[in-house]
Amino acid sequence: MKEKKPLPFSIALFTLLAFSGIAGYMIIVLHAEPHIPMLLGTAIAAAVAMTCGSSWEEVESGMVDGMAKSLEACTILLLIGVLIGVWISAGVVPALICYGLRMFSARTFLVGSLLLCAVISMALGSWGTAGTIGIALISIARVLGVPLPLAAGAIVSGSYLGDRISPVSDMSTLVSAVSGVDIRRSVKTALPLNLVCLLLSAVLYWLAGLRYVGGGNLGHQVQELTQLLQGQFRIGLWTLLPLALLLGCILAKVPAIPSIFTGIFSAAVMAVLIQKQAPADLLSCCFYGYLSQTGSPSVDAILSTGGIDSLHFSLSLALTAMMLGGVMDRTGIIAAVMRPLLSRLKRSGDISAALTASTLIVNIILPDSYVAIAIPGQMFSGACQRQGIPPENLSLSLGSGACSFSPLIPWNACGVFVSTVLGVPVLEYAPCAFLNLLVPAGAVLLGYNSLRKS
Repeated sequence: MKEKKPLPFSIALFTLLAFSGIAGYMIIVLHAEPHIPMLLGTAIAAAVAMTCGSSWEEVESGMVDGMAKSLEACTILLLIGVLIGVWISAGVVPALICYGLRMFSARTFLVGSLLLCAVISMALGSWGTAGTIGIALISIARVLGVPLPLAAGAIVSGSYLGDRISPVSDMSTLVSAVSGVDIRRSVKTALPLNLVCLLLSAVLYWLAGLRYVGGGNLGHQVQELTQLLQGQFRIGLWTLLPLALLLGCILAKVPAIPSIFTGIFSAAVMAVLIQKQAPADLLSCCFYGYLSQTGSPSVDAILSTGGIDSLHFSLSLALTAMMLGGVMDRTGIIAAVMRPLLSRLKRSGDISAALTASTLIVNIILPDSYVAIAIPGQMFSGACQRQGIPPENLSLSLGSGACSFSPLIPWNACGVFVSTVLGVPVLEYAPCAFLNLLVPAGAVLLGYNSLRKS
């Protein structure tokens, strides 16, 4: 069979620009949900590819493969929905809120959230941290009067630190595999940059938190909320057992899905035996989410969440976005755009900047953080070798860009997940996710100053 010619650069670039322009107009100007632009982009990419010689079978295979890559993420998303509902029923989330209110003030909330999520993310990873502690923290922010975009930005910043520097993170492992660097050396290379950016972010959140010193009634509001929660649930340190079991599973390197199931089942037992939740109500809570009926609008707004039913939007968006990404990848549109760029990169700093930018582009067009590591890593490895750039620095740029940008894209699987569990739109919290913005910028600066092989 005759080998198919690569897609011309001009056609591939036109396809990307057309999709970007149409999607931007529909989402920003017409306020459309991103599903429709993603479907339209899939149709445009498929039409262009078939015009240039791709068969429908090839296009369809790309769609199916793209969606298949998102199935694990969709499964985790479904389980997190169940986990949230069951953890509220079992009193886990209410306990976290009660204990958190004793630890934080409005002034220290943002810094505390950043550091707490950063520590927990080293074991639970980004999704585990945002989907558990993050939910309690966003609830506390509502009580303290801290703007939710700022609170979500601090939670996201801390939650994604582990993906870059934790040796037990699957993202760190993938970065190590793609760059050909031992996981310990990869983490050691990324650690100084991320710690400096963490410190800078903490300063920014501390300055932002100075505005929220709390009003005269804040103490009364916190006490009232705590009393309402303790009246609705039996709360004690033992209530945090499901969280401890989940954390233990992660530390024992149990895969994510069995770990989440452990958290669900242990909380379900507690909900029935300790919180006296009827089994039928608990099953309803798994699908429809927990419905709080304390009589307090603030408490009911905080606790009425979770369940599979709340995730239809997110699941359909993840599948649609990955379908588009599969077509773009399979038909060679991304590769065609990158080829001329790679041939023109000469300086090590330019390669670092282009590599970081490519992780952003892939996160936008092929909306998955794993793909944003794999494709740029494979495409830039040769250029790094030619310029004498150590593989450790390739791993630094890959992890800094792919892991940081993924929760800042509204239709990326990470952005969909975080915005769903925290209840804050991506475009609102993205400018406040200081650590996720500082780390890629720092990686680029390092590329221009110290990436040459000594």
